[in-house]
Order: sequence, then structure tokens, then C-alpha cells
Amino acid sequence: MAYTNRVSEDLVPLATHYPLTRQTATHVSDWVSMEGYHRGWLFVSLGVMGAGTTFTAGIEQASDATGTGVKAISGKVLTSLTQAGSDSNSLACIELQPEEVDVSGGFEYIRFYTTIAGG
Repeated sequence: MAYTNRVSEDLVPLATHYPLTRQTATHVSDWVSMEGYHRGWLFVSLGVMGAGTTFTAGIEQASDATGTGVKAISGKVLTSLTQAGSDSNSLACIELQPEEVDVSGGFEYIRFYTTIAGG
């Protein structure tokens, strides 16, 4: 049997950020329910980073769309990508499976954040 799905039918972007246009600060996406999804992916495409720039990204969870009880998801963070460490013009990914979200604790929503410092 031939595989007939297109990537665009299986992967749906739930939120986007454009780091190149972001200032030094922490930026967050909207909260998105994981209900009905089998995976969550955070893709980061870094362009040229200025001298002294560091970039961190990660995924957080909450119990509702307003961010109630926000907490980190263990192991779901990209730490200290740096211009000095030759991380400019790189691609990084964090994959999230629904069982990594604290569903038994009432958590269903996720968001991603990016922190740009220095530079």
C-alpha cells in the first residue's frame, strides 16, 4: 500500500516565533491544548547571532489556556546556544510526546518560549 499523506496533512504549526526579528528578552507563544495530538515539536532555526548572543528555548505546560500552574517539562529545553559556540545558522528541535505532559496532574496545555540575551 502506498503512503499517500502529505507532510502538511500530518504536521500542523500551532504557534510561530521568528527569532531573527526578536529583541533581547523572553518571548512566549500562546497556550495550545495537546488534546488530539500525538506529538509536539519545537523547531528553532537560528540565523546569524550577534557577538555575545545566547539563545535558550523550551516547552512549558499548564492546566488551562490562561497558564494556570505553569511549570517546565523536564528535559524539554535547549540551553545556551551561543554565537561564541558556533551555533549561528543552526537548526534545533525538541520533540514532545503527550505522555511527557503531566496529564494526571491536570496539565493539558503547552507553550514554547525563547530567551535571547546579550548581543
